[in-house]
Amino acid sequence: MMASKYIIMNRIYFLIFMAFLSCHSPDTEKSEVNFEAEADNQSFHTYALNANVRVGKIEEKSIEPKIYATGRIDVPPRDLISIHSRTKGFIQQLFVLPGDNVGKGKILARLEHPDFIDWQKNLRSLKIEMELAEREYQRKKLLIDKDAIAVKLYDEAKSTYEVLQIQYEAEYEKLAMMGFNTENVINGMGYQKFVDITAPLNGSVSSVSVNRGQLISPEHEMLQIFNMDHLHLELDILMEYASLIQLGMRVSFTVFGLQEIFDAHVVKINPAIDLTRRTMGVHCHIEKPLSKFIKPGLQAQASIFAKEVKGKGLPLGGVIRDGEVWYGFRVSDSLLHKEKLNNAVVVEDFILFDLAEGWEDSDWITEGVYYIDHD
Repeated sequence: MMASKYIIMNRIYFLIFMAFLSCHSPDTEKSEVNFEAEADNQSFHTYALNANVRVGKIEEKSIEPKIYATGRIDVPPRDLISIHSRTKGFIQQLFVLPGDNVGKGKILARLEHPDFIDWQKNLRSLKIEMELAEREYQRKKLLIDKDAIAVKLYDEAKSTYEVLQIQYEAEYEKLAMMGFNTENVINGMGYQKFVDITAPLNGSVSSVSVNRGQLISPEHEMLQIFNMDHLHLELDILMEYASLIQLGMRVSFTVFGLQEIFDAHVVKINPAIDLTRRTMGVHCHIEKPLSKFIKPGLQAQASIFAKEVKGKGLPLGGVIRDGEVWYGFRVSDSLLHKEKLNNAVVVEDFILFDLAEGWEDSDWITEGVYYIDHD
C-alpha cells in the first residue's frame, strides 16, 4: 500500500516538472521585431524599441530659418593703414599714442638726419647746372641754324641739357615724396631740417611700434591707423548652411560686454570653405549709428535671418550623421533600412533632403534615433 502511494506521488512530481520545463523552454529561432504590426506610434513603441522612439511620415515644411554664427568686428584692408616713412631718419618727436583720433594731414611723427641737408643741396645744384646747360644749348641752337658750328657740338650741348633735366626732375619728385618742400629749396629759401609724417586719412591710431631717437628706414612700420567709418562684421558660418546664405539678408548681432543689439546685412560671401574649421566667411555691413564702444577685434554673436525654405524631410531627432553624410531609418517589410540622405540641408531642428522613389509612402523613425542600433 505504501509503495503504491510512493509511485503515485513520483508520477505527480514528474508531471509537474515536465509542465514547468514546457513553459520555460527557450525558442530555437531568433525572434525579429515586427515594425508593421500597427500604424500608430503607441503600437510601434510596444513592438519595436521603447517609448522614446517614434515613427512617422516624411513631412513637408515651410521654414524661415535663423542661422546662428560667431565672428568679430573688423575693418577692410583698404581702411587699415600701415604708416611708413619714405626716407631714413631719426625719430625726433612722436605726437600720437594708441587710441588717439587723428584727422587727415595731422602730424604723427617728425624725423631728422644730416643727409637731409645734402639731398636738398644736391637738388639746388642740379637746378643751377641744368639752367646753365639750357642756356648753352639755346646758344648752340642759334649757331647751328646759321651753320656757324659743327653739328656734333650742337648735339653735345643738347644731350648735356636733357640729361641734367632728367636728373633734376627725378630728384625734385623724389624729395617731394619724402616730404621736403622742394619749391623752397630751389628758390633758395633755406633747407628743411625735419621731415613730418602725416596721417593719410581720418581715423584712430591702433598701434605705435617706434620710439623717440630710433633710427628707422622705409621698411619699418611706424604706426597703424584704421578708419572707424568703415567697420564691418566678419562672420564664420558652418558649411552646412552655405546654400541658405544670400546677399542682402538681415543680420542682428551683439558684441562681448554690451547688451545692445546691432543690425547689419550680408554684402559679400566668401565661396572658399575652410575644411579644417568647416566654415565659410560672410562679410556684413553694419547699420549706423554705432556705439562708441564698438572697436575692431571685438567678438560678436549673430543671427542671420534667411529666406523661407520649402521642402520635405524629417526632424533631426530621426536622423544621424556619420562624417559628412546624413542617414535616416525607413521602416519597410518589418525591418529598419538605413538610408543615405542626399543633398541634405539642416534648417534649425529639421533636415531637408532629396526623396527616392517610394520614400514618401514609407514610415520613418522621427524621434529617438539614438535608442536604436545604427549598424
